[in-house]
Amino acid sequence: MSKRTAPQIETASEEAALHDTPIQVAEATLLGDIMKFVVDELKAAPDVWQKLSQHKQDEVIYRIDSRARQLVGQVVDIIASNDRPTIAATVESVTVKEGIKAVLTLSKTDEQRHELFDAAGRPVLLVVASKEEFLGGADRVKSDPDQKPLNGFGDMDDLENAA
Repeated sequence: MSKRTAPQIETASEEAALHDTPIQVAEATLLGDIMKFVVDELKAAPDVWQKLSQHKQDEVIYRIDSRARQLVGQVVDIIASNDRPTIAATVESVTVKEGIKAVLTLSKTDEQRHELFDAAGRPVLLVVASKEEFLGGADRVKSDPDQKPLNGFGDMDDLENAA
């Protein structure tokens, strides 16, 4: 019978995945995730930015926007959790009487659901964290127009104000 060896671990993220919760894994690998995202976009580009048509630049911006929104969501989750058990939920309703009663809907398969079951009847900390407040500024990223100003007449600001 041959002796079985442990699988080879090649990256820090694989090591983290063996022992940590999803939030801890995301926290440990976030810089790498961001760097991989940027490198993947550089590799996917058919040419340098200046040689891409406005339409192709718009496609790149769309892909970057989509992935950056996912990464911002991860960052918000990591910071808001502060290494506490967390469960993503949707607030279905809020009723105000003598106190405030909130009805939440969450996944039946969430890994932390048992933490919630165990917390029944005990005080808990409800953290309202929304990535939406951190998604501003994307409108400042624009593609370069295919038609540049001619003979030094007008600059990009003049063209944008004329539109």
